[in-house]
Amino acid sequence: MDAYSISWLEDGFVSASSAVGKELPDFSTAGDDFKKVNLADDWIRDGNLDNDSEVLIVLSEIIERDEIKPIGKVFARMQLFMYHLFHGEIESAQLVIDELNKSGLLELPEVTDTEVGVLAKRDLQRILDIAVRLSES
Repeated sequence: MDAYSISWLEDGFVSASSAVGKELPDFSTAGDDFKKVNLADDWIRDGNLDNDSEVLIVLSEIIERDEIKPIGKVFARMQLFMYHLFHGEIESAQLVIDELNKSGLLELPEVTDTEVGVLAKRDLQRILDIAVRLSES
């Protein structure tokens, strides 16, 4: 079972993942798209920004495929947001929020009342605003 804990790394990076310092499996071993999005979360939060290039490819492919359920597309976009946030790409993170809000996905009945849907609609902008304020301090 995965667990989250806060770790302050030598370079000042803060992680909230049990993936810190672990050898992570390759995306080809993850199986379905939901498992790939979960694995992307581990890759993003593992404390090593240098290994994240594959995350961007995997998430982009999942987001663009038509057969992915709406909740999966929202979850993948949330991970894409975190990717940009962790890489200090504030404008790209804002673009993900804007595109998600315009997509209509958050208004679909199968998304609206889910935890993922609520977090995406309510908290992504708040997280980004806090990150911007912290970077200006």
